[in-house]
Amino acid sequence: MTMEMENEDFDGIDEGDVRTFAGHDYNQTRGIAPIVAPSYTDPTTGAVYIHRDLGVQIRPWEAAEHIPPRSGNEKLGDVESWAGTVNRENDGQTYATWNTRRLLATFDYDTRGRHHASMDFVLSRELVAWKDADHLLSISQAIQVLEDQSEAISDPTATELMGIIRSLRANVSSSAETELRPDGTMGVSFARDQRVTSKAGGSVELPHSIKITIPVLAGEIDTDGKPVRYAMVVRLRASVSNDAALTLRFTVMHVDRIVETVVMGQVSKTRELISPIELYRAAL
Repeated sequence: MTMEMENEDFDGIDEGDVRTFAGHDYNQTRGIAPIVAPSYTDPTTGAVYIHRDLGVQIRPWEAAEHIPPRSGNEKLGDVESWAGTVNRENDGQTYATWNTRRLLATFDYDTRGRHHASMDFVLSRELVAWKDADHLLSISQAIQVLEDQSEAISDPTATELMGIIRSLRANVSSSAETELRPDGTMGVSFARDQRVTSKAGGSVELPHSIKITIPVLAGEIDTDGKPVRYAMVVRLRASVSNDAALTLRFTVMHVDRIVETVVMGQVSKTRELISPIELYRAAL
């Protein structure tokens, strides 16, 4: 920084002398002598420089060496909290990434250490329960799933569905036929008939799918503070084992695609909250 002062205010300067200030001949300045600030302090790092040779008098961050370096990983529970942490800690050296599993920010404090803030995309307990039901279940196990998730089931209702399942009966019948051919050889054929019928007799219509409405991600809430719910279709399949045991299986249709779509929505929201900080996609 260079300042100028009128000669009459600059005591001790003889106009007959030739003085050099910042490369200028004092006589040529017509009595105006430039005064150079003795030092410069970097407002970001605290480093102090002198103008004579720009030598470092106080090393970067030396004034803050008594502060212990930061490290570790701060875990947040929702995108708003994560974005708030990123905006608070950002000092121009923040690197933020995302994938379908988490958000991650790295704050680089030069010689003072490196700190992280992350937020995992956690599936809701409701979606986890339906995913866990994607295997062969006994009638009692299937009824338990429907009872636990009854509030989420809309078409048919949980009560209607449990009534249908309780009325099911598995039947397995086997038959064998033998044939004596004219040439003396014998042929044997086997047939097995597996059926699901009503205990009251006759056939029963088991719905091939049910509709549910559940949260996808834990911690995702709307403007009213309530969990955000999504409509999904669950495929229902019945099968009969060789020992006439009836089993059921629930499969959430396109669940991976649904989860990725919801995560992308959260990422878009996060980008708006931390702008202008860039949010890059990372590999899994």
